Amino acid sequence: MHPPLPDVGDVAAEEAKALTDAHEDYAGNPEGHKLMDLHNNWIGRTIGSMFEPQDLTRLSARKDPVEVRDYTPLRDAVKAAVDIGRTVMMINPTKGGTSPLRWTGTNR
Repeated sequence: MHPPLPDVGDVAAEEAKALTDAHEDYAGNPEGHKLMDLHNNWIGRTIGSMFEPQDLTRLSARKDPVEVRDYTPLRDAVKAAVDIGRTVMMINPTKGGTSPLRWTGTNR
């Protein structure tokens, strides 16, 4: 008997994590930048998991970045995450990546 096939959503999530995290793993990427980006990648994948796979597939097929940016439900979900402080940003980033991190949407 074969093991059950993974859920399509699980496969897509694993591939998205591998792709986005690999992008952060390069020599010279300052640790602060890497930690910020890995966290924000996780937030992005979490937001993506709230959408139906077929909607994201259609969206990813669009060639015009403005169409993707203007996809209202996704744009609104990302904006809300930033506004309520779920994402992280660097304060006055320096080339060495030593700038402090802070949550977006807050003064903390």
